[in-house]
Amino acid sequence: MVLVLLAKVAVGQGKSTKGTDNRLMYRWLCSGRIPDLSQVSQPVFTRNVKVLSPEGLHLRSASAIAAVAKQWNADIIIRKGDQQANAMNVLEILTLFALEGDELVIEAAGAEAEPAVEAIAKLFENGFTLPPGPAEHCEGTSCK
Repeated sequence: MVLVLLAKVAVGQGKSTKGTDNRLMYRWLCSGRIPDLSQVSQPVFTRNVKVLSPEGLHLRSASAIAAVAKQWNADIIIRKGDQQANAMNVLEILTLFALEGDELVIEAAGAEAEPAVEAIAKLFENGFTLPPGPAEHCEGTSCK
């Protein structure tokens, strides 16, 4: 229903929706909001992680997650129970109120979804330490 409404809005603005990927249409609708990965036509990759830090997810760890998420061409969300947050948005990540021991699910769709999920999961495993310099996958290409 959302995509139908979006298609009507896009056509009303003179934009053609024929052959448009659902993911792109979704981004038109709510850029900066939590992506609805059920509407994406590409495979979705998930990985369960556990918050190991005694402080839980705090500002520094949320910033590290967002920094890594922005390097990939993928829509990434983090789930805690029935709550979810856009992995590129520090404030949304903080609203999960994830404490030490909490189980989270990293979920992504897009061209680089699988390596994006693995990179964020590695942050959880390494105590949210960012590697120095640009990401390895960015060499010779342009990253976001």
